[in-house]
Amino acid sequence: MTKGLKKGLTSYGDPGFSLFLRKAFIKAMGYSDDALERPIVGITNTYSDYNPCHGNVPQLIEAVKRGVMLAGAMPMVFPTISIAESFSYPTSMYLRNLMAMDTEEMIRAQPMDAVVVIGGCDKTLPAQIMAAVSADLPTVVIPVGPMVVGHHKGEVLGACTDCRRMWGKYRAGEIDAQEIEAVNGRLAPSVGTCMVMGTASTMACVTEALGLSLPMSATIPAPHSERVRSAEHSGKRAAEMAVSGGARPGGVFAPAPFLDAQGGVPGLRGAPPRALLLPAAAPPPPPPLAGFPTPPPPPAAALVATAPPPGIIPPAATATTGTTGTVTTATVTTAATAGGATTTTSTAVATTSNTPCQQRLCGGCPAVHIPTFQ
Repeated sequence: MTKGLKKGLTSYGDPGFSLFLRKAFIKAMGYSDDALERPIVGITNTYSDYNPCHGNVPQLIEAVKRGVMLAGAMPMVFPTISIAESFSYPTSMYLRNLMAMDTEEMIRAQPMDAVVVIGGCDKTLPAQIMAAVSADLPTVVIPVGPMVVGHHKGEVLGACTDCRRMWGKYRAGEIDAQEIEAVNGRLAPSVGTCMVMGTASTMACVTEALGLSLPMSATIPAPHSERVRSAEHSGKRAAEMAVSGGARPGGVFAPAPFLDAQGGVPGLRGAPPRALLLPAAAPPPPPPLAGFPTPPPPPAAALVATAPPPGIIPPAATATTGTTGTVTTATVTTAATAGGATTTTSTAVATTSNTPCQQRLCGGCPAVHIPTFQ
């Protein structure tokens, strides 16, 4: 099979000339023959000054590139559309398909043996999964991670669950203009996606449960160093997949991984939009979803976490993790749910089973995933 720079040559009627021309132009970037002979891992760049959710993408890209090169492959970064919820007029939803097409066609058009897609904001991960499944190239998804929580007068603030709540208080005259301005500066204390169990966190957990991202990667906070180490590890795994040729994302909608996502998310009280976003990524016909908007957890999926908007943030968990607590716990639980392992939190207990790990990217590791990106 053709790999690396020789893959997908531009049609000039002469493959030898096409490769000659390609190498001539890319060498203008300073690449050596040694670099250009290696397998290529494409890396999407979804950074935008309009998208604070993706504010850590440049740092993650550098970590991914480091991981790719440590594994002996060649990283190549390319831009795609970046969608931020509050900066999309009139709404972000219709841009999802545009981003999916953009990402898919850039994966198809450019020579790469594997691809790492980096995203997080609500419509981004669904768009990238849609693109990855359609292009069916070995893919690793990196969620950008949630922001840390804010605080106001001793109360934990979670964006964006508390955005409407606090604005409602202001509109009702319960707080004044000075206080709402103070709240405005505390709702989003760092870059990253909303730290509540909204669409962004839900889809990150779905992505991990499907086996498209590395274990434990769904909700490592965006500013934490572990997020960067996870990105490096993802780059290494993508390079290995570039060499081996597998696994391909088209297989994630087989019954086992799809049921992992479908059954695990209700146990996390995931956001209802998953019922709209998840089937869109599946090849036709899409697998059926068990209920809409938020069905009760099925018998095999215990309630393992409850976070805003449907739940509350346990103060103890917040104090120990420095972030949303239950969302961080949900990361562990999601990975464990895929393997049916036991997970105990301050609020709930998951079911127990000895089922082997079903994670696509870790190749049958022990059932309980431990973050060891070192």
